[in-house]
Amino acid sequence: MIDLLSSYYGPGYGDPFAGVGAAFGAMIAGLIAIALIPLLIVYVLFSVFYMKLFEKAGVEGKWRAWVPVYREMIFLKLGDVNPWAYLIFVVAGALLTFIWIGTLGLAAGLVLWTMAAIRISQKAKGEPAWAALTVFTGIGSIIWLGIMAFTKDAWNPNVARAGWADNWIGDKSQWSGIPSAYAPQQPGYPQPGYPQPGYAQPSSPQPQNPYGQQAPYGQQPPAAQQGPITPPQPPEAPRPPQEPRPPQV
Repeated sequence: MIDLLSSYYGPGYGDPFAGVGAAFGAMIAGLIAIALIPLLIVYVLFSVFYMKLFEKAGVEGKWRAWVPVYREMIFLKLGDVNPWAYLIFVVAGALLTFIWIGTLGLAAGLVLWTMAAIRISQKAKGEPAWAALTVFTGIGSIIWLGIMAFTKDAWNPNVARAGWADNWIGDKSQWSGIPSAYAPQQPGYPQPGYPQPGYAQPSSPQPQNPYGQQAPYGQQPPAAQQGPITPPQPPEAPRPPQEPRPPQV
């Protein structure tokens, strides 16, 4: 019967679901396009903000800000955090999300990213409290990154040494074109803002007393005591000369 209808009305008449499949495919394609537009906008915003932040920090090459994952690792380096540790935690957490270990890995990666954000807030804005905006993931992170990128404050790498600098969390790798807080240097010349172990700052000159002996630091030599000052007396008037007496017999 279907063959007879198809031969009379044309091919495809006997398939009632022929148009439904095409409409469903068009709907799926439209939904994918609608979902990709916000993701594309977020990607462009993050890339522009990363580019401005890297330029301020002295990173060479604007193209680095447009490469996903790689730009996040540069971000970690600017925050004095080991980027490889962050990458291991995030990748392991993403692969093991079906068990509780994966959740711990993602949480550890988030902690490392927050630590780097605190350090970057110190260098870019001079105040670590700005990193509190990153607690509100998504829009909060975009706002924070935009403030750090477009602030008029100069980038200040001479901040206090991170407390985790000497353990596995601290960044000790050297990448070409990317400034590092722990770059190799000549012995005897510590890098500004990051004192090296065993280096003693030169002491300030100590005051000396007037007798040539060095006085203890913080103590001044006692001032010389002086008595009451008496005014000068006028000179005495000259006495009149006396006549010589005659000799006695």
